[in-house]
This record gives sequence, C-alpha cells and structure tokens, in this order.
Amino acid sequence: MTLKSDGYQSTSSLSFARQFIRNPLKTGAITASSPALVRALVSQIDFTSAKSIVELGPGSGVITEGIVQCVTGDTHFFALELNPDFAQLTRERCPGTLVEVGCATTLANRLKTFGISECDCVVSALPWNLFDGETQDLLISAIRGSLASKAQFIFYTYRGTEMTPPGLRLHRVLKKYFNSVNRVDTTWRNIPPASVYVCRP
Repeated sequence: MTLKSDGYQSTSSLSFARQFIRNPLKTGAITASSPALVRALVSQIDFTSAKSIVELGPGSGVITEGIVQCVTGDTHFFALELNPDFAQLTRERCPGTLVEVGCATTLANRLKTFGISECDCVVSALPWNLFDGETQDLLISAIRGSLASKAQFIFYTYRGTEMTPPGLRLHRVLKKYFNSVNRVDTTWRNIPPASVYVCRP
C-alpha cells in the first residue's frame, strides 16, 4: 500500500498535540500515527472479503485515509469518533467518507441504522491504556458483539505499555471475548513505537 505524502502529517500531529493538551485523558496520543504504523494496520485488513469495515477513534484521519485508499466499492465503511473536532478533521482529510460523532459502545446501534447486523472488521486507535477496567470491558464487549463469526478486530498499543497494569488488564479482557489474540507486527518508526494486534472471535 502506498500512502499519500503531503503536509497534512505535520498538521495532524499539531492537531493531536492541541487536543492532548486540552484533554490528555481522552486523546491518549500527542502525535498522529506514522505512515509506517498506518501501513502495518491497514495491511492486516482482508479487503477482498470484508463487506463492512468500521474504524473507531480515527483522530485526524491518517488511518482513515489508508483504509479509504484500499477499500473496494461494495464495502460499507464508516468511522466513529468521540471528539467532534477530530471528526471534522477526518471529514476534511477524507472527503465523502462517513464520519459519525459518538462513543464506540454505540457501535451495534450505528450498524443497525445501515441495515448491518454484524461487521467484518473493526479497526481501532482508541487509547486503551487510559481506560479503567470497566471501560475496557464495555468497549471490548461492544466490539465483540458487533463482529461476525470470522471477523477481525485490529488495533495497536504503544510498546512499553503492554506490561503495565492497564496493558495486562486489557489483555485479560481481550482473552475473555476473543479466541485468538495475536501481536502481528511491531512498528518502530512511530512515536512512540507501537504493536499491532489482530483478534478473532
């Protein structure tokens, strides 16, 4: 996959820094995902079979753009972002892409509005290590409840956080809801370096 290269990456990072300063407990990152991390995430999506793809927490849209460049015409794709400012940035970066404002726990209801009972792939950039145990469980439960039997849940966490209490707790929650939880890639060319995971029901 070849990503577009323009001046928007620095703009995205500046937007992240502003949102992080305003609310660090909800933003979870001080800079946008690097092109290398975007490639690592998007390369895990099975675009040939996925008829519905949802991105949770698109931020300023760098991962969204990577998905849009690869998604086929018969696949339903939309993003769900809690922060209205980030939602607008994603719309501007990816014109024509549906970006809704709302919490990831509403995923099942959002899918129903499009006549979709289960989706084939969920991609997440949510700040998992900032969430308490109850929130992690609610979010993972909502994601699992929205996935088809052979679907994918793809996300990343920052290296060094996986062995912290929130990281260990997240792993336990994932194992509670998914039969397969695998770290498939480590992207060192990101600030900070990140691990990409793929989970399957």
